[in-house]
Amino acid sequence: MTAKRSPSRSDLIADVLAKTCTQKEVQIGLEVEALGLVAPGLTPLGGDIGPSVHQLLTEVMSGFGGAPMEDGGVLHGVAFSNWTLTVEPGGQFEFSGPPEKSVVALEKARSTYFDILDRLSAEHDIRWLWLGVQPLLSPAQMPFLEKPRYTLMRTYLPTRGSDALRMMQTSASVQVTLDGTGPIDLQQKFQCLLRVVPFAYLFFANSPYLNGRANGARSNRAAIWQNTDSHRCGIPAQFLNWNFGVDEYVDFALNVPMFFLQRKGELIALNGSLTFREFIKDGFDEHRATLDDFRQHLSTLFYDVRIKGHIEFRPADCVPEDMQLSVAALVTGLTYDSAALADLRSWLEKTFSTEDVLKARTDLATRGFEARYGRYDVAGVASELLALASEGLKNFEPEARVYLDPLYDLVHTEETLADRLVGHLGDDLRSKPPEILETFLPIRW
Repeated sequence: MTAKRSPSRSDLIADVLAKTCTQKEVQIGLEVEALGLVAPGLTPLGGDIGPSVHQLLTEVMSGFGGAPMEDGGVLHGVAFSNWTLTVEPGGQFEFSGPPEKSVVALEKARSTYFDILDRLSAEHDIRWLWLGVQPLLSPAQMPFLEKPRYTLMRTYLPTRGSDALRMMQTSASVQVTLDGTGPIDLQQKFQCLLRVVPFAYLFFANSPYLNGRANGARSNRAAIWQNTDSHRCGIPAQFLNWNFGVDEYVDFALNVPMFFLQRKGELIALNGSLTFREFIKDGFDEHRATLDDFRQHLSTLFYDVRIKGHIEFRPADCVPEDMQLSVAALVTGLTYDSAALADLRSWLEKTFSTEDVLKARTDLATRGFEARYGRYDVAGVASELLALASEGLKNFEPEARVYLDPLYDLVHTEETLADRLVGHLGDDLRSKPPEILETFLPIRW
């Protein structure tokens, strides 16, 4: 391919598949976002009170090494040898860990991140809140990191969905990255994990409060993403065709409106004015499409499960430390053992329709164990899913089965994390001092 020619559809597909590997080479990635709060008063990190984000990241480099990550003159992260610490729009500190061969290894990789958070806590009286959504504040009350990409998103996304700013500034998650061994394997994992999404919203539902009040939903973060941009969030119904794989994902992505182009370190706002397919065909001013443009475009698609050469599983709310590895153990057990993956597909394909999946995504995130998945009792189906994951881990990584224990406990009690929070705190936090969070919520300090 010459430098002057725009990539073809086959070029894009080949580029996505270039990241596949052999079964012996598969690895697992983990991302965790922590919401920072400054004591006393537990005001949001990055606001008018307490240290600035720039100051904190500078201190991280002074104490732990790493290289600055800057964009448009804004320091927004630290790059270490094989992982990054970055800051999201509302001051969330995100760990993007190195790919590891096992779930157990992810825990060791995560330890430096916790060491950094502990150091910042000791020096600045910062608390780290493991929840899916900031429970007390609206986006208007939150800080905003003026990274150029975030600034463009803040302009465009609110034209697409009413909760776009809440997603950017108040939400936090645990995400897992999985490898594929080829197009068929990627397709099978993608299709199965789409149907597991409702259970992730059940097992890791940890955002019952908005603006200080519980509104009945177990994961408000699920609804926030659904109300961000229908072009690029949630689970598009077209995905839930068992024949929908990498080729079809690329075709779908080609028809999604573009955020921006990046040229010579600068962002050019497009604000949804053309799709990537149109960009390939007609260009934009003097600019022509490149593979790097398409990779950037794929990073702006925020589906519950997405393909970027590997698979990213994104529905889990941020959860306490002892459950973060549960997300990785669940999806690894279900997909990294070939027999478990085959059994999972057979079970899902004969049991749940497209309509069941889409309805359950909303219902399980909202109603928790009171909901149903299709015709079935949620607790019963969740038990079957955990049994499959446990069997897969028995063959792939037996030591990781311990990380499923918290999920078995949720099923046994038929309570989500959100149910337990509201049981402790009540429905309304607004009349209580901010320190109530320290009393009951899982805060690291």
